[in-house]
Amino acid sequence: MSAAILLLLAGAGARAAGDPYDPTPVPYLIRPPTNPAHHQARDLLPQTVAALHAALDPLGIRWFITQGISDDRLSAGTHRPDGRRAGTQGGYYSAVADISIAGLTTKVPRNRCSARQARAGKCLTAAQDAQFRRALQALRRAGFAAWYRHFYDRVAGHWENEIHAIDPIAPYHKASLRRQMDDYLAGRDGLAAHSRYDAAGRVIPNRSAFCRRAARSAQIKGYVPFGSGRARYRSRLCGS
Repeated sequence: MSAAILLLLAGAGARAAGDPYDPTPVPYLIRPPTNPAHHQARDLLPQTVAALHAALDPLGIRWFITQGISDDRLSAGTHRPDGRRAGTQGGYYSAVADISIAGLTTKVPRNRCSARQARAGKCLTAAQDAQFRRALQALRRAGFAAWYRHFYDRVAGHWENEIHAIDPIAPYHKASLRRQMDDYLAGRDGLAAHSRYDAAGRVIPNRSAFCRRAARSAQIKGYVPFGSGRARYRSRLCGS
């Protein structure tokens, strides 16, 4: 494995008996990939990939997907597959992606960062933080349920900074993602505390963009749910 591409394999959670999906080949990226083959867009629907590029590429920032499908321990199953292509044992997709730019992992939390520490690469610079906020707003305008996450990984010993983005256009979502999308529409953070704030401040959903994208879910054909607990998303706030 190249030293230039620092990869941390997804945490090996217990697999259900008879589960045909093996998560171990999927890396959790902790640095921007220099090899396009390591970009985790392969774990997403083509419609999701196209929407991410349309939303983020015009910003002129270097973004990358840190996690598509995985059993990372911090995700508690949120990144397991939502569906797969009909008639195959492959073609799995995740309706959620964790997205980052430069500055994914830092040693110092944002609220304790000095200018000197920022210059030394120990925390996010003001410019990096601003890029996260711009990316977050672009994804919400594109119809994603998205939040800016800033949290401490006690095992790895560093702070992580990423955007957690759910695509409502997917034909099937696991129950945890459906609850998070409900939270987003209600202006909450999608976590257990259901806070009205994420790392960018007050959660302000773009309901019209989200509902327009969610309405296109029925147009995505050729997929079946990945096991029990996956269903099409419905929300009374979107008139369905």
